[in-house]
Amino acid sequence: MAAPSQGSLRRRLQSSQEAQHRQALVVRKLQAKVLQYRTRCRELEQQVEAAGVSVQAADYRQCTQHSLTPAKNTSPE
Repeated sequence: MAAPSQGSLRRRLQSSQEAQHRQALVVRKLQAKVLQYRTRCRELEQQVEAAGVSVQAADYRQCTQHSLTPAKNTSPE
């Protein structure tokens, strides 16, 4: 089997770099969304506190959970 040509290797490298750049853009956009989400949750928490309303644990957990994993079931069995 013949070795890949220099041009072929350059194209593959360029393609890989472009894919990496696109992925970095997606990550930055997702990080910005997370920051927006956290800010909005903080604002809602402050509104709730100012209104003197009690927040149920499940609602609070949804607002403060910062991972993409599903919430754990905390119901008594």
